[in-house]
Amino acid sequence: MSPRITAYLRDHCPVCASDMSQPKSLINHLKTQHQMVLPARKAGQNRPRDPAYEFSKDQADCQVERLACPSCWKHFSEPHELEHHFQVHLNNQDDSNMSEASQYPDEYEEYDEEAAISSNGSKGSKEDEKDAQYLEKSNELFSTLDELIAGFKKLLPYDYTNEKKSNK
Repeated sequence: MSPRITAYLRDHCPVCASDMSQPKSLINHLKTQHQMVLPARKAGQNRPRDPAYEFSKDQADCQVERLACPSCWKHFSEPHELEHHFQVHLNNQDDSNMSEASQYPDEYEEYDEEAAISSNGSKGSKEDEKDAQYLEKSNELFSTLDELIAGFKKLLPYDYTNEKKSNK
């Protein structure tokens, strides 16, 4: 058994070459800046063990950098591969085939570019489109709410608390 390669995963936008701090930020960026609505991974799930890579959060300790998909567990070496993978997510409305890697971590496979190219992106029904529009609007509202909360936090003094200060 060969040793695994130590890799650092970047949350990278292949469209404008921006790096984000976390997957959720990349999903919000893609939605607001590039009108690409990708699904988020299920909360509370850790990245499955990869047979080829050992992942590290410290970039200095890593042998290679990989570009992580914020919607599933796949990762790529080139931005154009990640961008093509995003299109696969966008074409698969139910996104069920992308979550299989998280359900079966022992059967984790590398990205198969030929299979992705040959997959047909058929459009969903009107009901699916309505669900997608509802989800998009909901995500926009939550993103706006997050931005408002962050703005209000910046307005508060650094040592602010909800308790009244007593004069001694």
